[in-house]
Amino acid sequence: MTITHTLYHLLLRLITPSRYKTVQSELYHLTHIASGATGYVFLAEQLATRKKYALKQVAIQTEEQRRSYNDEVRYLQHFANSDHIIQLFAHQESAEAPYGYIIMPYMKVNLGSRQKQELAIIC
Repeated sequence: MTITHTLYHLLLRLITPSRYKTVQSELYHLTHIASGATGYVFLAEQLATRKKYALKQVAIQTEEQRRSYNDEVRYLQHFANSDHIIQLFAHQESAEAPYGYIIMPYMKVNLGSRQKQELAIIC
């Protein structure tokens, strides 16, 4: 699992006030929180404000992966005003590595256990 230089610059540009000029690693604490078939999700905490963000790093090494990444971004943009779909803060493809990045609010939810609870209620 790699966190590329682009990820730090994307974070700085999109969610850091311009007055911060310090080293990127001082601004954010990144923690790997999930892995999937095409990438990783990191919890990014801005140290100055304690704000938390979810950063999804998606491999886009094939045309199918690129299409899937673009579809996900398009869906998040299309449903941006929905109360039921997570907000998309930003997205960007890396120029230095075959990755796309999606930045969203961090929500501490365990969907697996939530689904089990809903099934228990239904049964």
